[in-house]
Formats: sequence, C-alpha cells, structure tokens
Amino acid sequence: MAIYYEDVQVTDELLNQYEREKDQAAGPAKFGRFKAWLYYSNMRRRQIQGLHENSVVDISAQGIRTIHCVCGLCFRESELEDFEILSPTVKRKIKDLRLDEIQVVKGHRNLEDFKSKTVALIVDFLWVPSIGDYVWTAFCQECGKQTKKVVNSKAKAFVVSHNDSCGGDALG
Repeated sequence: MAIYYEDVQVTDELLNQYEREKDQAAGPAKFGRFKAWLYYSNMRRRQIQGLHENSVVDISAQGIRTIHCVCGLCFRESELEDFEILSPTVKRKIKDLRLDEIQVVKGHRNLEDFKSKTVALIVDFLWVPSIGDYVWTAFCQECGKQTKKVVNSKAKAFVVSHNDSCGGDALG
C-alpha cells in the first residue's frame, strides 16, 4: 500500500450535523455525540489554522500503525521507507524542530483547497500569554527554511511563498 488520501475536510454542515446529534442525544449517548463533535471541531480548527499534524493513529489487530494527517494524507508506518521523506540536507537544517512522523513525509495537501500539493507545512504552535495569542512554526520540506514563533498569518504567508518558490502544485 502506498500513501493514500482520505476526504477529511470538515465543513460547517458536518459540524452542524454533529451539533444537532449532540443536542438530540440522551443519557450516555449524549457524551459520545459530544466527543464526536469535539473531535471534528478540533480538526476543523487545525485545518483553518493550517496545522499539519497526526490526527489519528490507527493500530490494526496485527499491530500495524496507520498514520493520518489533518490534510488527508495517510500511510502505514511500517511502509515509511517506501515514501519520499525529507532529504538529509533538510533534516540537518530543521533538526531542532520536534516533528512527528507525518510531518517528515512528503505529499501533503494544501489545507486551503484539499487538492493541491504543499511543500511547506505549519507544524507547531505555542500559546504566549503576554500577547494573548498563539505563535506558529512552519518549514519548507524542499529547502529547509523555517519561520518560528510568528503569528498565524505570517506562518500561512510563509507556506504560500514556499509553495510558489519550492514546488507546491497539483497532486496526481
């Protein structure tokens, strides 16, 4: 099995559906519906923020881990060596970033349209009480440049810039 993609774009309609189900549920089912709504609400927020991260790690009965990104990219961890990952040069440039296994694999979808390829990823965030906002870290999988602890709009601008200069395009 190779990298594959799931349709994971969380729409307002889907969130509204989960909200209705949560409100209509009774007893223990209400908590279950709340957890589903919360999961998709958080996924939607990550997608809007532009953050690429593990959204789910499935473990099969055989112990095979399948890793999913909020952009829809999925792969089996045991097959990681079969995929295009970061070059040694880029790995050296970004060694101080704490990337998860999904963030080193190439082939992510752009979170603006869920169709085009992105080579630059927003990969981390931190709440800064003194400014009352989050700051974001992004890097380019092609050239290794990065921006750290900037407001979300600057991290997104970095992504757009590096997709233009380093190779984001349509996925096959």
